Amino acid sequence: MSHLVIVRHGESQRNVRRAEAMREGSLEYHGDIRDMDVPLTARGLRQSLETGKHLAREFHFDRVFVSPYERTVQTATTFLKQFPYTIDLVMEERVREKEFGILDGLTDMASAAGTRMNGAAASARGNIITVHPEARATPMWRCGSTVSWARWHATTGSNRCW
Repeated sequence: MSHLVIVRHGESQRNVRRAEAMREGSLEYHGDIRDMDVPLTARGLRQSLETGKHLAREFHFDRVFVSPYERTVQTATTFLKQFPYTIDLVMEERVREKEFGILDGLTDMASAAGTRMNGAAASARGNIITVHPEARATPMWRCGSTVSWARWHATTGSNRCW
């Protein structure tokens, strides 16, 4: 029997900064690091370790697909160490987190305030991302594309990406 198991990354430093910013009423939490370079916290590493122990008891995996984001790679490599056999780790851009452009690193309060802006101010802040109908479809297209690719990969064993 085949299984598709989806695992979210462990707690990241950015998750902690966002929660702190929300408590403090701040509008921004991004700091000085790109979203894709944000590492896990010590708690996130422990979560990954425990996830790996559980998955190793419950499943047999042939391969793991992971986005190129630091926190996802850390999560995968940590939980894969819990398996008594080697599992192929496949970097796959299409399973990465969606990007918010200029809204990246803003708390919900800042995003809500931004959606009330209008005209040129809204475009300057990048709020078109929150209202453009095609923007909502992009993650689903990427997910559908990835699932199709994963099915093809499973049947052919090829690492070729189209």
